[in-house]
Amino acid sequence: MLLSTVRARLTTTAAIALIAAGLGVTSVDSIEAAPPSGAPVLHELGETLRFVDALSDNGRYAIILGDSMQGEFHVDLVTDTVTRVETLGSIPLDDGRTVIGRLGADGEVDRRVDIFTGEIRPQDLVAPSRELIAHLDAWPMTDPEPIRVLSTSPDGRYQIVRGSTAAGRGVRVWIYDTVDDLLVTPFEDGLDASDSLSVSGPRFFGGSGEVRYGTFSEGASYDYVAFDVLTGERRTVIEQPGGSARLSDVSDDYRWHLFTSRAPALGVAPGEGEVTFRQDVATGTIERAGEGLYRSIEIFDGGHILYEGVVDDVDGVFSWSGPETTTLISQPVPGEPGPGSVRNAEWSADGSVVAYTSYYDDVPERRLYSVGSIPSQVLSDGTVCADAAGARAGDFVGVNVTPVRAEAMGFGTLHSSGVAAGSTSNVNFRPGSVDPNVAFVEVGSDGRICFTNSVDGAVDVIIDQLLVASSSVFTVPTDGGAVRLLDTRASGRVGASGSVCADATGADPGDFVGVNVTPVRADAVGFATLHSSGVPAGSTSNVNFRPGLVDPNVAFVEVGSDGRVCFTNSEHGDVDVILDQLVVAPGSTFTLPGDGAVRLLDTRSRRSVDVGGSVCRSVVAAAPGDFVGVNVTPVRAAAIGFGTLHSSDVPAGSTSNVNFGPGSVDPNVAFVEVGSDGEICFTNSEAGAVDVILDQLVVASGSVFSLPSDGGAVRLLDTR
Repeated sequence: MLLSTVRARLTTTAAIALIAAGLGVTSVDSIEAAPPSGAPVLHELGETLRFVDALSDNGRYAIILGDSMQGEFHVDLVTDTVTRVETLGSIPLDDGRTVIGRLGADGEVDRRVDIFTGEIRPQDLVAPSRELIAHLDAWPMTDPEPIRVLSTSPDGRYQIVRGSTAAGRGVRVWIYDTVDDLLVTPFEDGLDASDSLSVSGPRFFGGSGEVRYGTFSEGASYDYVAFDVLTGERRTVIEQPGGSARLSDVSDDYRWHLFTSRAPALGVAPGEGEVTFRQDVATGTIERAGEGLYRSIEIFDGGHILYEGVVDDVDGVFSWSGPETTTLISQPVPGEPGPGSVRNAEWSADGSVVAYTSYYDDVPERRLYSVGSIPSQVLSDGTVCADAAGARAGDFVGVNVTPVRAEAMGFGTLHSSGVAAGSTSNVNFRPGSVDPNVAFVEVGSDGRICFTNSVDGAVDVIIDQLLVASSSVFTVPTDGGAVRLLDTRASGRVGASGSVCADATGADPGDFVGVNVTPVRADAVGFATLHSSGVPAGSTSNVNFRPGLVDPNVAFVEVGSDGRVCFTNSEHGDVDVILDQLVVAPGSTFTLPGDGAVRLLDTRSRRSVDVGGSVCRSVVAAAPGDFVGVNVTPVRAAAIGFGTLHSSDVPAGSTSNVNFGPGSVDPNVAFVEVGSDGEICFTNSEAGAVDVILDQLVVASGSVFSLPSDGGAVRLLDTR
């Protein structure tokens, strides 16, 4: 069992009364990173660089402390590049150039500092608005920077904000609705930070509708609470087993809980002291965690635990995932005069990378090691390429692009390796968002396709190839690739129930065009439909939107007799729209399932898709072996999860088409082969129940597309 004191990576009652990291939770395909593995990598940084002090979320960048008041240094663990930083208490960000820390002139105020240019910015990406400040004027503030926006919900509507009050009232945290200009909070005057109850780590969970945080009282009773900002409902999601605990930690997905207890009800014998337990929140199972002594410890998604300590007289870094599973990840390198120790272990946000200082009592030199596969994010204005599967140069591939763990609001473009990214985009992202989109892109002469990030901040990207089409199926609208057809931000908004049309490029009437549709600056929650100029919008939709949301989707639409395609808004409120044409397909490529799109399924009128469950439906006007283009919209999700659309002839596989969370409405397009029984299926992940709406858009014969592998979709790239 684990004993001893813990370096405060876990929340303790001795910690400051309110810890408000406010970081968004990101989950894609419920991929649980494995603990660090592989041989330790020695980073030769010189004798004076001694101690690991912080590690970036992605595990690539470290802050190292130097000897004799030399200050702090930023280290790229891939290239071993060392850069001195001017901040104190620095935390490296995933973009490889920014740290958050204190500057001498600012005292205790943290700033964002570019380590290469010296540019100084406020710590928070979003400044408090005048409206927000007006709400909080009633509270006399004492901090040098009294009001901070700690984080923003994935859809941009809600903010977690903090202020320090005068007269000994301490720190208060509020939830602010930027659309309705309201403070929405579980407590009357902000998240309570009184002597009797403290709050730690409030953060948005899943979609925009829920904030989760930990609470602890004077009796050290830890509970974790969910607050629904839409309904005002507050509920306990994890109740402390045994009634009290000195330490408590929870995984990012809230599935796993790590805590210490002396409670006899948990089997702790008299005089045994503090015992550490792991709780599976989904099943309620509680078991003793790990073995030996530890100095620092943390639990991660998937339930695995990492700790620095001593097991059987070995000092090192260990992992534990269940009974009899203690694994030594790393220890001081053998052959040096002993005894050796591992200190200052820091791990990445998902627990897949650890960096630590190794030293021996008789040797003054400290050595920096890392273990694990260090990822290579797509940096600001950076490009990463991947080999297409089962495709030749000039073919087109359909891919699902999922940006995750974004450092800032931005966008990305998928393009052929033979051309520049251009001015259009395929995906938009922001910190905490998980919004996939489909793109069709021509394969370059080297057999590759590329993803180029915007200049705003680093991001990870996952690219799943769905299908292959020959060059006779698709053409690009211009020599440079995609082309922007419409941007109403420059021409005037689309009113409620209004329509706007644009000329298709390089396409004749009756052809089909693939268009990326991005609604922005919406006044209200609503939806819209892209359709031929020759037919009405119908009852299906291509995109959903809400204030603050930037969530594009792809639509294939027939060009009208006047050479145009149209966007029709719902009746809920005004919205701007951006239309980027990606490809052109001859009219013979697709047929429509009816006069337009057809709704195949809406589980809201029947039963939700259970955890791990599947639901299948017959397609319209398509034969077995044909492909159908389907708009997939998951709604009313009970938890963060993902779903896969697939042929009824094959299992779901390991890739996905849509991601979702409580409160989210994020549709995506999928092209899927019709099964031998004329059906296609939607399979839910293991996270939680969800409703799903399937709208069939087009039909393509089996000769139009091919799959990249016998098993279907193929993951081309995952920069995590």
